Parts: sequence; C-alpha cells; structure tokens
Amino acid sequence: MHLFPRHARRLLSAVCLLGSMTAAAACQSASPDAVAAPHTDVSVPAERPAPPIPDPVPLSLGLDAYRPTDAEIGQISKAINLLTDQCMQRYGYRYTAGPPLTAFGPASRTDLRYGIHDAKLAAERGYHPAGDAAVFKDEGEARRQASASMNETERLVLTGGYAGRPGASAGGSSSASVAGRELPKGGCLGEGTQRVTAGRPLVSDLVQDLNDAAYAKAEADPKTVAAIGAWSTCMAQKGFAYAKPMDAPNDPRFSGPSSTPVEISTALADIDCRTQTNLIGIWYAAETAYQNALVEKNATALAAAKQAKDAALKQAAAVMGGTPAP
Repeated sequence: MHLFPRHARRLLSAVCLLGSMTAAAACQSASPDAVAAPHTDVSVPAERPAPPIPDPVPLSLGLDAYRPTDAEIGQISKAINLLTDQCMQRYGYRYTAGPPLTAFGPASRTDLRYGIHDAKLAAERGYHPAGDAAVFKDEGEARRQASASMNETERLVLTGGYAGRPGASAGGSSSASVAGRELPKGGCLGEGTQRVTAGRPLVSDLVQDLNDAAYAKAEADPKTVAAIGAWSTCMAQKGFAYAKPMDAPNDPRFSGPSSTPVEISTALADIDCRTQTNLIGIWYAAETAYQNALVEKNATALAAAKQAKDAALKQAAAVMGGTPAP
C-alpha cells in the first residue's frame, strides 16, 4: 500500500475500492478522536546535497518506518482472511479472499511521487502508468460481482450488515443472530480485523497528515521552486506550456484509455527537462529533510503509530503460526 500526497491519491483510492475487503480495511483512517494533532512547524537547512536520481523507485523517506510495506499489508491481510473464514464456519459458511489484483500503477511510494522518470515507459505509454488498467478494472469488477452474489444471510455474517439492511446498526454493530449465534460487531470480517489490528488503522491519520505536510513544504521550498521554474522554462522552450510538473500528466487531453502521440512527445520532453534541471533529485532532497524534521518533532505520537503497526504484524504472524494471542 503506497502512501502518496493527497493530490496524487486517485490511483490509491482505486486500489482500495477494487481490492479485497481486508485490503480495504487497511486503507481505513483512524477516528478523529484517536488522532494526535501533528506538529508541522519545522525548519530545515538551506544547503543540502541533491545528487541526480535517475530511478526514484528504490528511494525511502523518513515516515516509511511508521507505515507497513505492501508485503506487510499482505501478511496482515492473510491473517485477517484466515480468522474471517474461521468465524464464517461457525455460521455454516466459508470465506475465500480473491487472488491479488494484477499489478498496476506505481512500483513504490516514490516511483511517481515527483513525476515520471522512465523514458522507455514514456515512449510507449506517455503518462499512462505501467500495467493493464483494463485488466485491473475487470478484476475489481469481478470481485464486486462475487460479493454481490452472496445471499443476504451470508453477507450479514461477513460484514455485520449494511446501513438500511436487517441487522445493521450504528458503528457496524449488529444485534442479529445466525444459526443461533449472535454476530460479532462488524461481522466476521470485523472480528478478524479487530483480532489482528485491535481496531487501529495500519496507516494513522497522523502519518498521512505528516506525509502531506512534508510534501507540501518540500514543493514550496525555495530550491524546489527554482527547479520547477527551470523545468517550466525548459518545457516552454520545447513548445509545451506548463507551470508545474504535475500539470502535464493531469492535462485533460491525456485522460483517455490509451496514450496519444502528443502525450508521448510531451512526456519525453518532460523527462528530458527533469533530467536537465535535476528536479527529482532536488525535490527528493527537500522532502527528505522535511520528513526527517517532522519525524523528530512528532516522535512521541509516531511511536504509537509504529507500535500499532508492529503489534498487528506480530499478531498476524501468531495467527498464521496457529497461536494467535487472545
């Protein structure tokens, strides 16, 4: 599960919506009263190394330690799936999670965080991300149809009921019973998730807020602003008028299902100008500085977020090992 700035989260939202129910649970936010207010008033050194970065995919950032990796999300999801199935069996049903969705979109948290960088991919797809969007969408639709094919009682057991449906009540709790057994809050999926995560989100709102703050501060940093200006000038010299790097991929002309020659030529010019201005290297250096400063400023609150993540991973390992904690 990648964590992107709010302006770049359309793809992540699609992943959450089209993924399995347990993956969607990992995309949930914390409740407002459970989130500490972030401290975002920080300053960073004006001078910092900014070497060129030809491939940002393997980069890391300071907040990475406080949120699970995709592999860790997979481990937690497997444990929740197992517990959900065990619960479903108590009511005479089975639960089998669908296979992982076809890879689509950014390869890491930093892959497209500062814009495109892969000239070979751009020459083939322009600004369209790697992977087959149609297959990804079809697989998500197949999952929705499989969920819709459940009978009313089976769905009630799995989820505890939906608003407006029998057995549903505020907060996802249910007073209904099936096969002589009262349903757990949130159904079997709620029970499985609660046992692994203790009801805490895997990515807290605090971590997301600090992520957004660091990105915004890095984008507004004088060195980044200067690099963006140089990039815009370079693009204009090539015949492409864009004030900011993210304006190009968001050009409405490039929103179709496949890339066009104009999109491809724009994307290739974009990458060439990024290289000439070292835009990615400068932007990443700025965000690294701001993330590290924000991590230090919010150390106590972030420790709780890391504890929640580590506890969920420990519980997931215990579940899969056959010895879950009570």
